[in-house]
Amino acid sequence: MSGLEVLGGISAVIAIIDGSVKVWESARKDLKFSATFETVGNRLPILRDILQTCLEQFEPIKTSLPADAAHGLVKTVNNYKRRAESLGIIF
Repeated sequence: MSGLEVLGGISAVIAIIDGSVKVWESARKDLKFSATFETVGNRLPILRDILQTCLEQFEPIKTSLPADAAHGLVKTVNNYKRRAESLGIIF
């Protein structure tokens, strides 16, 4: 596992969330959603920005990251990627 895999995973999650944000912003103009959907939809841009900050902070250290730390991060990012993909399907 490498830092590049972590970067790729974070980038993929950002892309999925960004797509979900675009769909959300478009759909909410025409449809009435429950409070839960409103809450999740309003948090998506924040989550996207947090992940973008993580990506930018991780970039400089990607090659010096210990293998076990990179492995743990890859597993975590892949878990979030699966969740983001599910969210993308919902939106």
